[in-house]
Amino acid sequence: DLKAQVSDLIGFRRELVGVLGPVLGGAQLAAALGYRTADAFGKAARTNRLPIPTFSIAGRRGRYAMTIDLANWLWAVRNASHQNDQT
Repeated sequence: DLKAQVSDLIGFRRELVGVLGPVLGGAQLAAALGYRTADAFGKAARTNRLPIPTFSIAGRRGRYAMTIDLANWLWAVRNASHQNDQT
């Protein structure tokens, strides 16, 4: 049911933020999005093909993302894959 799905998503978000912290960057972000290399991640970022919003932080190198955005994306990908498996 929808209420249980929402509750599960909220729990997943909390768990991921608890484990990874509120913001991801660098190799950790690239790996979480499934990129095998930093170059592949960099190319996707340069061509605006990352699946979640990213941002820069003044005085820091690289791209960063909110862990909650990663959680939402992972949840959506999982659900889409699960639905495709059932059809």
